[in-house]
Amino acid sequence: MKKINSALYIRFCAYAFLLIIVPACVTRQPVVQQRVAPVPGSYSGRADSSSLGSLSREQFFRDTVLLGLIDTAIKNNLMLKTTVEKIMIARAHLLAQKGLRLPSLDGFVSGAVDKYGKYTMSGVGNFDTNLSQNITEDQKVTDPARDFFLGLKSSWEIDLWGKLKAKKRSAYNALLASEKGRRWVTTQLVTQVASYYYELLALDNRLEIIRRNIKLQERAVEIVEAQMEGGRANALAVQQFNAHLIHTRSLEQETRLAIIELENEMNMLLGRFAQTPVPRGLPIRQQQMPPVITSGIPADL
Repeated sequence: MKKINSALYIRFCAYAFLLIIVPACVTRQPVVQQRVAPVPGSYSGRADSSSLGSLSREQFFRDTVLLGLIDTAIKNNLMLKTTVEKIMIARAHLLAQKGLRLPSLDGFVSGAVDKYGKYTMSGVGNFDTNLSQNITEDQKVTDPARDFFLGLKSSWEIDLWGKLKAKKRSAYNALLASEKGRRWVTTQLVTQVASYYYELLALDNRLEIIRRNIKLQERAVEIVEAQMEGGRANALAVQQFNAHLIHTRSLEQETRLAIIELENEMNMLLGRFAQTPVPRGLPIRQQQMPPVITSGIPADL
């Protein structure tokens, strides 16, 4: 039994030696990376429209009336004017920070007149000084004492620790932020004006449909009333048709109120007092749409 155990022990040690030593002596092959397949610039032969920012307003919007409203908003919008003023402030601050690194030359002109009391220390001292035999006539203290100065003063601060450079960089970044803010406000303004404009066109189309329905329902009420007089309909049918007519007329008033509210908001964006109606171009069903909608255009657009 002991011989069997010793033989198994020797065999186990030999296997362990082979498992440790043999893999260490084997050289590994270098890892070969596969080549990345080239990605085409466009698919199906159509250019991608994801970069809508490269298009001008005249290329994106085809309605001349809408373009006129957008130009008016960019010119008169109060928020955009405030942003432009902030840009001017940032530019002035940047110029001031640039000037701090240059030598400065200042001119000074000053004048002062002092009247000393006779019974004060200064007055008595000046009186005794003027009686001294050791001073000339030009050295005597005048009564009152006059002090005038006219000269130039120059200074230059050496940017030893980078303080002025950091201030200049901060002012430059503030100017860039204000410029980007102006572009963002302009983009949001154009988007809001275009959204309100097309919503107005949609409400106009809805109002036209409602008014056509009102005419049809009025004709239907007349027919039902004539049928009731002839005994072919009852009063309940007339009341039902009148109820539908009243409901449709209420929809007409709601749509008109929605149009007025939207026009007021549009006038606020345009930076002017309420002027109704806001001019429109072609109806919404006659607006020019892109012939092919490629990827990159939002679904809600």
